[in-house]
Amino acid sequence: VSRRSVNVVLLDLCDRMGFLVMDEAFDEWHYLKGKELGSNTHESHGYSLWFDTCHEEDLRTMLLRDRNHPSIILWSIGNEVPDQTAPEGDLTARHLKSICKSIDPLRAVTQANDQIAAEPRAAREEFLNELDVVGYNYVADGEQGQRLTMMRFRKIRDMVKSR
Repeated sequence: VSRRSVNVVLLDLCDRMGFLVMDEAFDEWHYLKGKELGSNTHESHGYSLWFDTCHEEDLRTMLLRDRNHPSIILWSIGNEVPDQTAPEGDLTARHLKSICKSIDPLRAVTQANDQIAAEPRAAREEFLNELDVVGYNYVADGEQGQRLTMMRFRKIRDMVKSR
């Protein structure tokens, strides 16, 4: 489920029917989606207007409401947020992840990244390293996209082997 709170009836159905769910909190953080930060969407005037004042309460509310649903396998802290390319984006990702882990230390935290192989501003490595599971949206089919995908795969494989 993406970018907004989902009706608990849907989560109840997913629990009963065996569907796996990624529960996603935000579509914007500090920066609004726009072409100047590499976003592939139109200009919006969304959650970035309220992020600073509302994100902690909104994220905690979602986590507390949904944490007992066995269908949820991942918490997503964002969908294609422009902050993935910003110098301080990793700090925000770390903060949001810490909120998730304080309420549910067992589920992994992810974020959908649409700038992994983007030019001239790709998602920052520091940002991607904050995620338990890196979400890949629109990764180029070209050589650079394949190289980045394999590099990340090897890193995850090595982490799993070391456990």
